Amino acid sequence: WCALATVVLGVTLVGLAGSLQAEDVTKPASVLEGAKNAAVIMSRVASTPDAISTMIGVFLIAGAQIFTATQFVLEEFILEKYALEPLRVVGWEGIFGFTFTVLGMLVLHLAIGRTPEDCYLEFVDYDQYRRI
Repeated sequence: WCALATVVLGVTLVGLAGSLQAEDVTKPASVLEGAKNAAVIMSRVASTPDAISTMIGVFLIAGAQIFTATQFVLEEFILEKYALEPLRVVGWEGIFGFTFTVLGMLVLHLAIGRTPEDCYLEFVDYDQYRRI
């Protein structure tokens, strides 16, 4: 896990430094100086709304990958213990996905989906259908 975290941190630093660094900057004399320059650039630019949105997106993608990997590992762990037919496994996966989707929709609706401004809006947006 430590090696995986080191690789992820390194790729993140290189990606952020490459995207934030200007084109006309000279190459650093050492790796340590390059890392220091990247940290300075990241601390300066990380407070902008675009950088924050990008970081949130990266963390959401990483979270989705961790969730998917956990689901695969849990599925293999369960399938080692029990002999299930493939169709039944697909059915249980569908039930799992449906349950998580419904629970997530309910939680998000109760947390951020109800506002006083939206209570009189229609569900179907006819203007969007005309644009299509």
